[in-house]
Amino acid sequence: MTAETPEIVKEVPEDGVEVTAAEFLAMGKRAHQNGKRDAAREIYEALLQADPDHSEVQHFLGLLLHQMGEVETGMAHLERSLKSPTASGGWWSNYGNILRAADRPNDAIDAYKEAIRLDPTSHDAFNNLGVVQKNKYNVTIALDCFRKAVELQPEFGVGWSNLGHLLISEGEMTEGIPCLMRAIALSGSTDPADRPVLAFAHSTIGEPEKARDVYRKWLEEDPKHPVALHHLAAVSGDTPPRADDAYVKTVFDSFAETFDQKLAYLKYSAPELVVAEVAAEYGTPRANLLIADAGCGTGLCAPGLRPYAHRLGGIDISERMIEKAKARGGYDALAVSELTYYFAQTPDRFDAIVSADTLCYFGDLAPPFAGFRRCLEPGGILVFTVEVHDAAEPGFKVNYNGRYTHSEAYVRSRLEAEGLAIVTCRMDFLRMEVGHEVKGLVVRARAPLGG
Repeated sequence: MTAETPEIVKEVPEDGVEVTAAEFLAMGKRAHQNGKRDAAREIYEALLQADPDHSEVQHFLGLLLHQMGEVETGMAHLERSLKSPTASGGWWSNYGNILRAADRPNDAIDAYKEAIRLDPTSHDAFNNLGVVQKNKYNVTIALDCFRKAVELQPEFGVGWSNLGHLLISEGEMTEGIPCLMRAIALSGSTDPADRPVLAFAHSTIGEPEKARDVYRKWLEEDPKHPVALHHLAAVSGDTPPRADDAYVKTVFDSFAETFDQKLAYLKYSAPELVVAEVAAEYGTPRANLLIADAGCGTGLCAPGLRPYAHRLGGIDISERMIEKAKARGGYDALAVSELTYYFAQTPDRFDAIVSADTLCYFGDLAPPFAGFRRCLEPGGILVFTVEVHDAAEPGFKVNYNGRYTHSEAYVRSRLEAEGLAIVTCRMDFLRMEVGHEVKGLVVRARAPLGG
């Protein structure tokens, strides 16, 4: 088969030059890889017009259409390609990736298993299977998959990163530390949490100097990196009054794509806890409240708050988190803003302000509490969670993980200073960390009726 090259590709010197189908397909793949989607589509469709049963073209056109938002058509092409006896392990792995992104984990597992059956040497397929198994809390299976991935490809930085993170999250510091060290040393490790988690692991097993070395080396490469600066202060015993805006924005922008999956793995419960306090305050939902979700992230609180809200607004410093919250839906308005600035200047007033797992990036709670108090209607409520430490320690401190904890006495005193009356202040489970439960305070406080 021959075909004429479209002008948009401009890979041949003259119009009318004929190329073989294989050469034409290679051109389409290059255009696809280089982000020239329209050119790639034109090539793939021309090839299919000449040979409708060309399974490889079906596959790559399916991937392209899926990327272009034509999901159903793309999936039809992909699934048709996989019926071919020439379907490869790589094709099944691609299909698994799409199923995983579509929140079809069981189907993704089946696809990755077929990819491994066809190609038992595919480190990518083992790694991808490990990711899905981890997200389903099948830790032992996930660890086996990650170990197999790096056994097959010892230079696979992403595999070492995934293995190290999972080991450390399960409290296996001694085995996890060298995995993350290997990941950092290899190109291909793209997880922004590798170095903070490595340093955290060192700190946890009583090696604070090694933790500091991790950040010092990082700062040699990038002297102004906000994550390295914040965490070096944390492991050096310094206690800034709050995390720098650049740090919080960097952390959450980088985690936006995988944030919900990571929190599901950690059994994160803060959204449910704050929504339960709103329910306890107002009873049967009547959709008549003005509610602000302070530090809304990807919008995990929205489904629970929406039935109570006439108008629900979300505020977060991370633009990428706000994009995710917008895609989730449920909000009437979303704002990219630092919280203390937003609540110090907005003209809006609210019946309820909720803040789930956000105040852990503040040490001094006076500024956020003052802003919340300013924006509450008379009798309005503030609901939030904070992590706590023993009463014998200072009012607030920053920990090895870069998050702040507070004493209960300090939290109570700051609320009282703002004239916010405590309705409930109870201890509850917030999430898991390195195999241990993290508990904190769930607080509901009320503004005075006098305004």
